[in-house]
Amino acid sequence: MQNIITDVVVIGGGGAGLPAALAAIESGANVILLEKRFVTGGDASLAGGDVFSVESHLHKDAGITLNKDDIYKRALEYHRYDRVNPQILHAFINKSADTIRWLEEQGLEFEIVDNCTRLKSSLAAPVVRFSLATRTLTRIFKEKGGQVYLRTRCKQVLCGADGRISGVRAATRDGKEFDIQTRSVILCSGSFVGNKELLKKYFPYHYDEIYTTDALLSNTGDGISMAAEAGAALEDFCTLVKEPNYSFETTLDSPNRISFERSSIWVNKKGQRYLAEDSNGVAIVNTLIQQPGKIGFALYDEKIMQNITKIGTSQQGRLPRPSEKVLDAKQYLQKEAGNWDEIARWIGCDPGVLKATIAEYNSFCIRGHDDNFAKQPQYMISLDTPPFYAVKFQPLIVETAGPIRVNEHMEVLNKQDKCVPGLYAAGVVVSGWISYDHGPFDLMRGSELGFAINSGRIAGESAGKFVQGNPNMGGRQS
Repeated sequence: MQNIITDVVVIGGGGAGLPAALAAIESGANVILLEKRFVTGGDASLAGGDVFSVESHLHKDAGITLNKDDIYKRALEYHRYDRVNPQILHAFINKSADTIRWLEEQGLEFEIVDNCTRLKSSLAAPVVRFSLATRTLTRIFKEKGGQVYLRTRCKQVLCGADGRISGVRAATRDGKEFDIQTRSVILCSGSFVGNKELLKKYFPYHYDEIYTTDALLSNTGDGISMAAEAGAALEDFCTLVKEPNYSFETTLDSPNRISFERSSIWVNKKGQRYLAEDSNGVAIVNTLIQQPGKIGFALYDEKIMQNITKIGTSQQGRLPRPSEKVLDAKQYLQKEAGNWDEIARWIGCDPGVLKATIAEYNSFCIRGHDDNFAKQPQYMISLDTPPFYAVKFQPLIVETAGPIRVNEHMEVLNKQDKCVPGLYAAGVVVSGWISYDHGPFDLMRGSELGFAINSGRIAGESAGKFVQGNPNMGGRQS
């Protein structure tokens, strides 16, 4: 571990780090990738297979006429032109079609599902997980001569007296420190989901410990402090990426995600409805966090449950089929009772309030119109057939985004908006591509994973050109 010299060091081997490392090595650079876990992949390996792209050959073959300019403009409008850098967003969207081509060149296969580019599953793994891609990219990176140091934490990005990157200081699992001499570093260290102090700092109005997550708690924001020490500017704003899928405890005593049947009803701790149950996207979780204790309850009757069990799916998500191992639909339910009084006691609300809520909702179902929230009539089914069921749910953190400031080439900027020579960042550790909420609209489904991959490629290409001495890219001072 002595006298290690390389062209580029990539910190973090996840959805941004692996594309960054592979893009840099394809440019002719020697690359070392540092990953503090025992395996590469990061949160990307836990993700589904949706990867945002537009105008790819798959879209054209499917006759989909969406164009990148329209998506770009609509994304800016969604973000209200606030907290986003239009150049970064434009670079991401424009790169997306070529990135699908690039991933296919690595041997991965994609298909179009509901206008979204989705990684094809394999026979060995019929459930789509992006871990197939992370394993593939890791293997190809090594085959091309890249070095991967697992269980190795980067502790510091080293700079020379002129402010240029000169190396990194890393440590093995047993605490032995060593330095790597390099001209370029790419920070792809992921979110800070596992750092409660940073969560409280950046999200004082939204975050408290009622939130749960199925992301990797090893993501503690290491790259943020390293970037700051190397001269990077940190934005005062980050994004809390929340899913409209709820997390809760089942009879299996483990956290789960689920999207609830639209014909159920959702109440808060007071036993009151607070949203149309056919709502989509971030509206669901943003409304949930406004409720007392940030807690909600989905209520079903036997009639609805039998329908879910029979078809195995819901309009908005999926409950396990009874034939599946260990799981059946009712194992996702936390309370079963013969009357609403008992359900109310379990919730902790006034039984009279809950029964009034149910009675009012059932009257809306009979008349075919939701006077309170305008729920679509086709999803309105009265809850009148015992036994009754309830699920307690809470908000789910997927990841955080920010706060390292970069430009459209993923060059890290200092407080004077000048590049830190040789320092790059990609993935969710950077700001400028997202504002207050993720997933601008259905047409940009898979945007978090898509941004990680595309920004990683951009950073890897930029760093590769920098170390190759290209005067038109990398390390600019203005």
